[in-house]
Amino acid sequence: AKAKGMAKDVKIVGFDEDWVTLEGIEKGEVVGTVVQDPFNFGLKSVELLAQLAKGRDKANIPDGTIPYRVVTKDGGPEETVGKTKVVNLRADGFAKKLRADIDGAKK
Repeated sequence: AKAKGMAKDVKIVGFDEDWVTLEGIEKGEVVGTVVQDPFNFGLKSVELLAQLAKGRDKANIPDGTIPYRVVTKDGGPEETVGKTKVVNLRADGFAKKLRADIDGAKK
């Protein structure tokens, strides 16, 4: 969009937590991105499997929907769409936490 002189006409939205996308959000070149939550996906999967291994009936296990995470320059309040929580995060804070999480995982 920038190379074609259309940056003001085209709204760019990404998917996932690519560093270039996060930087573009902070600069105002990208509107936002939707990111996954791999830690909680893994945690909820293990919790569900443990409950099933203990003999708990699948019908009695509550819906463990993981909230959507939307990253924008300014963030915003949490909201609910249908039955799913949406967590709106600020790009600068999200990028900082992501870097810390990655650095911590490398140790």
